[in-house]
Amino acid sequence: MSLPKIHEKFSESTQSTIAFVSCDGTTFHVERAKLERAADFMPPSSEVPSSPTEPVALSEDAATLELLFRFAYCEVHIDLDTVRFETAAALAEAAEKYLVYSAMAVCHAHMKGQAKKHPVEVMRYAAKYNHRDILDVVAPYTIGTSFRTMQEILPVPMLVAWGVFNDQYQQELQRMLRITWHADYRDIRHFTDDDVENYCMGGCQGPEPGEPCGLGDQRESTWLDINEKIMSTLHSIQDAPSRLVHSHDAVVTYDTLRRVRGCDYCTEYLESLRDEFARCKVKTCGTFTSFL
Repeated sequence: MSLPKIHEKFSESTQSTIAFVSCDGTTFHVERAKLERAADFMPPSSEVPSSPTEPVALSEDAATLELLFRFAYCEVHIDLDTVRFETAAALAEAAEKYLVYSAMAVCHAHMKGQAKKHPVEVMRYAAKYNHRDILDVVAPYTIGTSFRTMQEILPVPMLVAWGVFNDQYQQELQRMLRITWHADYRDIRHFTDDDVENYCMGGCQGPEPGEPCGLGDQRESTWLDINEKIMSTLHSIQDAPSRLVHSHDAVVTYDTLRRVRGCDYCTEYLESLRDEFARCKVKTCGTFTSFL
């Protein structure tokens, strides 16, 4: 018969300690006074033993409880970036459940920073504990997530709000995808309005107005590459609508504009295209919590 596993950092059992057992069978002997100072630690009634001398069985695993009790002992410089996200998320839940205040604050900041990488899990956490600032940060990254998935993590009032919020973002996406541009670089005008006016006043005689493109021999290859990048970006946004969050920056980038600086006409056209994409700003949709 194997001996009970005792965590090495919390191995000393005294009259002033409480024994907690993780769901995977590890025992932690925790100083009662430190726990009382750091938290309003009150396990659910289903986890409280009938006898005060019995170990308290908790539903969290050993990795989660180790971090939780380290916070309760006021250990400094606990870096959650070095912890698996699943463990950090479980810690965030446990900190809220047992009101371990120092852990609550650190986990709040950490989960907020994980919104882009783990939007569904962060949204679940923020919704459960009504962290409205995190809801506003993470909600745009859930755009395009299936309704069934969101139904599993959100209470009904938030689910209704998310449905409206998601729909508005999708409308912005469709508006962006409807923007047209000159896929054929030869359609980009290389003349001014004054050139056209003078040409018309002259009875439209002679060669049509126009100037050589400043890109020279690189014109065709440059524009073929630019158009390919624009199409690729729009397709990626269509496949993953959450990318709409940064779409007005990403469709026409600074590096793209830099490639046409040799031609004023190409630059003017590309800047106007950038501005047209920028008008599809998601800020006009409002924050998620404004729909609650």
